[in-house]
Amino acid sequence: MNVHLFLDINFKIVIFIKKEDMMARRKSVKKRNKIIESAAKLFAQNGYFCTSMSEIANRAEMSVGSLYVYFKSKDDLLIEIFKNYFDELMGNVEKIFTETEQHPLDKLFDGLNLVVNTLSNDKDMAKVFLVELRQSNKALESIAPEIRDKYENLIKNLIDEAKEKDLVKKNIDPELIGLSTFGLIESILFDWINKGYTKEKLLMKLERAANYFIQGIRK
Repeated sequence: MNVHLFLDINFKIVIFIKKEDMMARRKSVKKRNKIIESAAKLFAQNGYFCTSMSEIANRAEMSVGSLYVYFKSKDDLLIEIFKNYFDELMGNVEKIFTETEQHPLDKLFDGLNLVVNTLSNDKDMAKVFLVELRQSNKALESIAPEIRDKYENLIKNLIDEAKEKDLVKKNIDPELIGLSTFGLIESILFDWINKGYTKEKLLMKLERAANYFIQGIRK
């Protein structure tokens, strides 16, 4: 009886500890997300260089010491913001390219539209991506090439598929198409941020530019 009681008590203690660990992990994730959201807004509003770690901590409602437990520097925070955001975005683009039964060039249009539409729903993130990312050499060297390469590889694979099916002009360079469409997205979003016109106008400009581009490579 005593043995069973001892085991039962230990089992309950283990369950209690596991629940405590789960609650602590959830709380940690919530704090981390709040830091990322706070930093993105401050970077967009004040600029990367003009934003301090203490300002980020204040907006996230925590001490500076607690902030440094999660992120060692502004560079690390900026890199984390982009890695999380663009990993999800590129995953959604990849689904369009690989899981839908459409003409490859229709997939290309839908992918371009998804990227611009997603960024236009979060103007703070768009500003950080187009302007503030360039203020951090560490972020530029570590994350920007990764984002660009991942995107351009998705486009390259799609255009390779179109070439195999004889749906685009034979002299088309898939790598150049990836580079060109990345530049198209940057240019359209940068113009939108600088001139401040509506999202509807932004998407209309994208549609015209993307259709013009796609017609130029379609066979």
